Amino acid sequence: MRRTADAAAAHVDERSERISGTVGTARSVAELPVTPYRGGFVDFTLSTRQGRIGTVVEVAGDLDMSTTPELRDQLRKLVESGAQVVVVDLTGVGFMDSSGLGVLVVAYKDLRERNGRLALAGVSEPVRTVLSITSVDRVIGIFETVHDAEEASAAVS
Repeated sequence: MRRTADAAAAHVDERSERISGTVGTARSVAELPVTPYRGGFVDFTLSTRQGRIGTVVEVAGDLDMSTTPELRDQLRKLVESGAQVVVVDLTGVGFMDSSGLGVLVVAYKDLRERNGRLALAGVSEPVRTVLSITSVDRVIGIFETVHDAEEASAAVS
């Protein structure tokens, strides 16, 4: 029994030394095992295209404090350029924290002040939960597809 406890303790010590980088077999940080985490090593892409009714912003990756500045800047540019209808396609977004929520709310308010509209499309269940808990889903239109969002915007125009 003592031998098993000693072996377990040695394994924990060896693992701790490798992770901390103070002693161990790894020679550089690049050789350490990397565990992806939200906002750290997740790919994030943002693209903008002209839709049928307005501008479509396609987002893929996690929307968190490390990625939302890019979305915020893009939405701000669209508002300042006079965009009236903006559809944010969140089909590729599986996670959104409060910073992502804040960016969407600010864009909604900015567009509304200019008689414009913001709609969300392709919202995943985890993101929909965040929008529901905060009641943002009662203010910003949420649609299954970009096409549905554009159809609703065309009906309002």
